[in-house]
Amino acid sequence: MVSLLVAVIVVLLPTLSVGLTPKGDVRPEDLKYLGCYQDDGWNNRAFRKVLYDARPRIDWTRWRDLSYIVRICASKLLESGKNDAVFSVQNWGECRIDSDPERYKKFTHSSKCISHVAGPMLNAVYKIAIQNCNVNDSMYINGRTQFIPQGPTQCHACKCKEGQTECKTIVCDYSFKCEKYTPLRKNSCCSKCACHHLGKDKMNGEEWDDRRDPSSCSQCRCINGEAFCEKTACSANCPYPEYIPGKCCPRCRPKAPTTSPWEIITLPTSRPQPTFPPWLSGAFGKRSLRKKRSNKAKVFSKEASRDY
Repeated sequence: MVSLLVAVIVVLLPTLSVGLTPKGDVRPEDLKYLGCYQDDGWNNRAFRKVLYDARPRIDWTRWRDLSYIVRICASKLLESGKNDAVFSVQNWGECRIDSDPERYKKFTHSSKCISHVAGPMLNAVYKIAIQNCNVNDSMYINGRTQFIPQGPTQCHACKCKEGQTECKTIVCDYSFKCEKYTPLRKNSCCSKCACHHLGKDKMNGEEWDDRRDPSSCSQCRCINGEAFCEKTACSANCPYPEYIPGKCCPRCRPKAPTTSPWEIITLPTSRPQPTFPPWLSGAFGKRSLRKKRSNKAKVFSKEASRDY
């Protein structure tokens, strides 16, 4: 069977007005460290809202370097749609933010932040300093590629590069005329061709022949919910074909034997005289003569006796 083939046509496009969702961890060079600051108390914090608690993801065997926790906080911040945001890592793994990105400056500097994070009542303050792509009020992480559907048979593959979006068109070539497409998976370009023919869904493992094109026939099969079809060339030397449902090519049968048509024989209405061999004809003639003479003698005797 012919699997899904994808032909790529590169076309540079301007920034597209579509939603793009950031994915993946932030690189260390995408963050800028702004310093360590101390809260004034439980009710007076530099960053008043907890965005995400990354402490369950801490590997304490690597406690000397918890910079990956900082990148997790930055990724969660980008996923929330905030770019160029300021945040802090407190209590070893609490990702905290505030509606006033300059509020932390009102608090006292500290030198007690260690391992790129801070303990209780302390704030290791960072700023996201990567050049993301802001498209349709959504953040697209620098260096990431997003697939943007353009109908069932093509999409735009867009990459964010230093704040600019570069796109290329990907055309999905199914090698056959697909009748129905499956729902497109998240961050995918090409849909799969569904197991469907002439308005009816096909079961897994089912086969059928597609004769919509009068000049050719495609043999199709459903495999794990996806249709695979291949054009089939049938033998031209088949004078006695037997067509099988679901198959493109007929089964070639041998030529059937020929017989003469039925004949009607008319029987005679009268029975012919029997014929005998020559050597029997004389015997039958003498016997017949003696019989005639005997009968005449009997008749004469009866008549004579009646006269007397």
